[in-house]
Amino acid sequence: MDSQFLNNIKGAKSVGIPVGVYFFSQAISSSEGQEEAQWVIDQLHMHDITIDYPIVIDTEDSGARKEGSAPGRADLLDKRTRTNAIVGFCSRVQVLGYTP
Repeated sequence: MDSQFLNNIKGAKSVGIPVGVYFFSQAISSSEGQEEAQWVIDQLHMHDITIDYPIVIDTEDSGARKEGSAPGRADLLDKRTRTNAIVGFCSRVQVLGYTP
């Protein structure tokens, strides 16, 4: 979790600004996508946060190779595998009553 997430989202909510959440995925399978979605929603419940906008997933190259590091675990996924991971995330979000 971003170190400022709770401060930012609670601060926005306290002054009436509608909020959603954003998750940078490193899932490499549908089941990992589902686990990530569950984690996000568990965090919302644990911190008693209601959201007004969807739960957004971001999947992209981590940029590690540009910095001379080994690629991130999801950097080199083929389209089908990446799509399956994202579908897993979005389907879990929807089953749990949120908008992906």
